[in-house]
Amino acid sequence: MLRAIRKYMLLLPVLLTLMLTTACWNNRDITDIAIAVGIGLDKTDSGEIEITIEMVNPSAIQSEEGSGNTNLQASIEVSATGETVFAAARNLIGTSSKKMFFSHIQVVIIGESLARDGLQELIDFWERDHETRRKAYFIIASGVTAKEVLKTQSVIESLTSIHLAKILEASNAIGKIQMITLFEIIQQMHEPGRGVVIGIISPTDIEGNMIEDMEPKGAAVFKHGKLIDFLTPSQTRGFLFAVDDIKSTILTVTNPLDKERLFSVEVLTSEGNVDAKFENNELMLKIKVEAIGNIGEIVGEKSIIKYELLNTLQGAIEAVIKEEIDQVAKKAQQELYSDIFGFGGVLYRHQYEEWTKIQEDWEDIFANTPIDIEVKFRLNSTGLIKEPAFTNLKE
Repeated sequence: MLRAIRKYMLLLPVLLTLMLTTACWNNRDITDIAIAVGIGLDKTDSGEIEITIEMVNPSAIQSEEGSGNTNLQASIEVSATGETVFAAARNLIGTSSKKMFFSHIQVVIIGESLARDGLQELIDFWERDHETRRKAYFIIASGVTAKEVLKTQSVIESLTSIHLAKILEASNAIGKIQMITLFEIIQQMHEPGRGVVIGIISPTDIEGNMIEDMEPKGAAVFKHGKLIDFLTPSQTRGFLFAVDDIKSTILTVTNPLDKERLFSVEVLTSEGNVDAKFENNELMLKIKVEAIGNIGEIVGEKSIIKYELLNTLQGAIEAVIKEEIDQVAKKAQQELYSDIFGFGGVLYRHQYEEWTKIQEDWEDIFANTPIDIEVKFRLNSTGLIKEPAFTNLKE
């Protein structure tokens, strides 16, 4: 009896090892799938959804690795239509002869006309499908269709979607576009009373067919899931300052010693905070920003340190940031009636009972409640020099 038990005990680790080393049950050969790297969604004249896919061309990759034809395009664009996103995606099989694999999607581009109809049904597909990539960047095509954006070419990257994703990431240093992923959109759509803000890409050259002819700058505002208006680049930066999404940016202010010339200041770090609370039955809305930066360039009179005007310069920078936040706050309250900052979400999390009393009237309450804006900026450095080389030169 004991001998039999020992045999079973010895067999148990072997059986467990075999179970852990089995092959994937849903394994698919790479030759049987089409790897999509970018998706464009548009509305057709008949009201259907047109999906355009940029997919990797395996033949071009093999040619680069071997000694074959190197003139092949690295990507192939295919399109299909359907009454829903899922139906249109499935109809792609008739065009590509392979099932699409969405796990490597870098960007999802949505045409303006489709965005005005609403995001709910579009997002639903990405929320439910297990193959979609939730870290893919979402962007709205303004002035062009999503299909036209995907069909543009790049001299830097062989794949347009990869290039566009890298442009969006590099735009962190500019601070004038809302870079947002699917996961973040879903979070904001579920936040009570909040409007969603998504970056836009628009053509700088209507006749151009290069990605360089497109400019990712500004943002689109959504209310109840539908596109209602756009923010200018400066309004977008004010919004990013407020919601703590500025990674870096360059601010220009007037030179205190030469009113016709400018300073350039690089923002190194920025911390924004949105707060909402009831005090003595009165609703208080506040945006607070604290930022640190360096002097990047001085045009005109350069003896700022000599004249001890750093405090004056810091005050001028604070005024610029505050003005940009004030502009976007006024637009959100007076024109859009949309809480894009997330004040309602703050009340929902911290004063839930008070929120339940006002949630039905939140749009009107938000539009008519003053927003206190406080900005503090500190110059950390004047760069590698204190006294410029040409200080003593006279014109």
